Amino acid sequence: MVKYERAQLLTETNMDIIRNQLISGNILVDLRLHDKGTSARNHGTGFRATEDKLTYLFKNITEI
Repeated sequence: MVKYERAQLLTETNMDIIRNQLISGNILVDLRLHDKGTSARNHGTGFRATEDKLTYLFKNITEI
């Protein structure tokens, strides 16, 4: 059983914030490709951020 002790509502981001965090290394671009040996599938581009960097990606952080 998981017990949560706090939660945050993260809202309002924009391209400038995302770009700056990419440059800073706080966000990584994830190319999600799957290779079955004879064919490759593109599962889309994703972005990764560690939990401690999530607040850097948003303007508003509200403790709930």
